[in-house]
Amino acid sequence: LFYFYTPHWLHARYDLTQVELPAWSAECESLPAARRDCGYPEDVLAKVFTAGLAERLPAAHAMLSRMRLTNDDQDSITFAMDVEGLDAADAARAWVDANEAVWRSWLP
Repeated sequence: LFYFYTPHWLHARYDLTQVELPAWSAECESLPAARRDCGYPEDVLAKVFTAGLAERLPAAHAMLSRMRLTNDDQDSITFAMDVEGLDAADAARAWVDANEAVWRSWLP
């Protein structure tokens, strides 16, 4: 039993089972660490575009707006980089080659 986070390549290597904790709450967070029995609050990743992108490059804006990488997607990319030794460009290419249906759905 150990504590870890996702996304991370470790999940692409091992068949791990997450222990579900009670939902985070401000009340739980206020307890001393030894008494907390809740998970962490959700950490939402935000995509930020430059002002005017939709007007200047509507296709790029549409694609970036539709783009979604799951934790599994990120796990496989970081596994390729951190474990298999691929550089970022090669890891990205491997993901693109293996996931055409995913990225095609992002295209306008």
